[in-house]
Amino acid sequence: MQSSGFDITTTSDEGTAKVWTLKGEQLAQITHQGVVRNVAYKPDGKLIATTSDDGVVKLWTPEGAVISTLQTQQGRLNGIAFSPQSDMIATAGFDGSARLWDLSTKAISKLQAKDSGWVNDLSFSPDGQHIATVADDGVLRLWDLKGTALATFAISQGRLSGISFSPDGKLIAISGFDGTVWLLSLKT
Repeated sequence: MQSSGFDITTTSDEGTAKVWTLKGEQLAQITHQGVVRNVAYKPDGKLIATTSDDGVVKLWTPEGAVISTLQTQQGRLNGIAFSPQSDMIATAGFDGSARLWDLSTKAISKLQAKDSGWVNDLSFSPDGQHIATVADDGVLRLWDLKGTALATFAISQGRLSGISFSPDGKLIAISGFDGTVWLLSLKT
């Protein structure tokens, strides 16, 4: 579930994503093939990105008009995020990679986090210059936008499930599948 502040988007195992008013009235619906796992709003709220188990990203308006479809070739997608500048999206995949997509040119940068296994989530830094990924190997990786690995942090012996930068970019919150949350302080 994700909200733009004016509406809420939900995803389902039945392959649908729906936009609702805060009063519970359905505004729009789109359909994917397979489970719809993730949703992200463009920072201005005018575009929604949803992912499905077949590796497809759909970019669509809150009114339900599909603008673009991306075939990621990553298998099941575990995460998606818009850059703060709204010019890129990032996808986290079942194939051990994260990918950056330039929305104007559809150019791709691949961040090969692992040789196998899952990248479970990702997050852009608030300034949009870096991206962080977490994977099922317990490692957080920090990247530049060209796909160069800048740092790795072995956080856990178990699988990591989520990641988010603080608004000032000085902290990263990391969650594990076991319910543990870590805060990592970044030097500026």
